[in-house]
Amino acid sequence: MDRGPTFGQIRGMTYTLLQLALGSYDLFLDGKIIGAVVRGGTKISPIWIAELLPEERLTQRPDPFTEDEHEFTRFQELRRWLGNPSVRPAEGVGQPN
Repeated sequence: MDRGPTFGQIRGMTYTLLQLALGSYDLFLDGKIIGAVVRGGTKISPIWIAELLPEERLTQRPDPFTEDEHEFTRFQELRRWLGNPSVRPAEGVGQPN
């Protein structure tokens, strides 16, 4: 049974998240920064947004992006969508909510 991509890979591409602060991440694809992941909304109704950098919007979007921005209600849902990338915390930063 196919359970989808694992270990941050989607069709041969490897994503990584680097945590900059609580609720804020740089999004890397194969070692190159291509976007960001940020937490927005409220404490009661948080949203997580994965967005491409403006210069990445001018070229073909990498999988699984079909738009420049995608919203999710949970961080784990966003990570699954990206193929479960590794999360590297910046020094002195806590874990995602």
